[in-house]
Amino acid sequence: MSKELRKSIVYIGGFNLPNANAAAQRVVANAKLLRELGYEVMLVGLSSDDDIINKTFLYEGFQCINLKYPHSAIEWLKYLASYRQYIPFVQIMNPFAVIAYNHPSIAMQRLTEFCRRKGIKILADCTEWYEPHGSWFFRKTKGWDSKKRMTKVHYNMDGVIAISKFLYDFYTKRGVKTLLLPPLVDNQERKWHQTPEQEDGKIRLAFAGSIDRGYKDRLDVVVEALSRIDKNLSSTFMLDVIGINEEQFRNFFKEWKDKTLPSFVRFHGRIDHEETIKMLIKSDFQIFVRDNSLSNTAGFPTKFVETISARSLVLANPSSNIGDYLFEGVNGYILDIKNIDILTGCLMEPLSLDMESIKEKHRKMNADVFDYRNYISSMEHFIKNL
Repeated sequence: MSKELRKSIVYIGGFNLPNANAAAQRVVANAKLLRELGYEVMLVGLSSDDDIINKTFLYEGFQCINLKYPHSAIEWLKYLASYRQYIPFVQIMNPFAVIAYNHPSIAMQRLTEFCRRKGIKILADCTEWYEPHGSWFFRKTKGWDSKKRMTKVHYNMDGVIAISKFLYDFYTKRGVKTLLLPPLVDNQERKWHQTPEQEDGKIRLAFAGSIDRGYKDRLDVVVEALSRIDKNLSSTFMLDVIGINEEQFRNFFKEWKDKTLPSFVRFHGRIDHEETIKMLIKSDFQIFVRDNSLSNTAGFPTKFVETISARSLVLANPSSNIGDYLFEGVNGYILDIKNIDILTGCLMEPLSLDMESIKEKHRKMNADVFDYRNYISSMEHFIKNL
């Protein structure tokens, strides 16, 4: 570019602004972090909502716009291969850097070449190593795209922002400038300081998430283990399931298709993000169990971050590198999922605690560990060394 680059950044990707998915929440928190360093950040996401597509708006002080989410085959091919839809925003902002969130490999490669020609830094925000499921054609094409992006395109970019220790180690060992940045929150937002309403004295467990063909979250295993414990503890706890409804649960986990669900399970379906946080604050524990897979190891559970920030205790098996932040008996309990009997045994200790012991642990928790302000110096050092 002929004129001097501004101290600004264009952040692009498949996040649904303003905060409709975990991707958007990560990006907004990262944008706040960059703003602390003096950067003006523009966010360019994707949406299927016709009411907000291609309309600029302000959110948390950031200029935002959602492009149209691709649906047809032609739209998908364009999205997978083209970067030109982002050129107008680069021209407007004349940025120091473009950050691309989990962007398709061919489009990312072409965008990298474009940025190099213009003297703009190009960075990848990498939060997953996608393992495709579905038809043979989808598995092959999506698998090829994911492998190319992770093992070729990212190597040639100016840097990678890695969500997990696995991805951080993967790229640093290959000489790529890499910043380890887990999902972050703004702990000064009002939603983290809501006062939970008191209920009936039962221990409240929450499951907040989704289910997919990759069995990302094994809610079926959780319900089975809790069913066994319920027989011994006489319904002293409740499980609030957020994000899916009973019909989705039964259709996905076929073994529960016609079985009677325990009375302690309450399905809430999809609710907005602030209401989810409110339920987490009200809960005593959030529980999630994930299979050991490349996708789960490379990612980092946003729900873990939200649970800690909400001062709720975590019950989880050590997927990704959550063991760096989960301390046994302090802010949660580590679950062993070798088999259902072992998992059931692991859950007995926390679910046998009295309410005062649980509340005391809540009071002593460090809820600020994932506040974006704790990562300002790390981001500053990363940018200075690009």
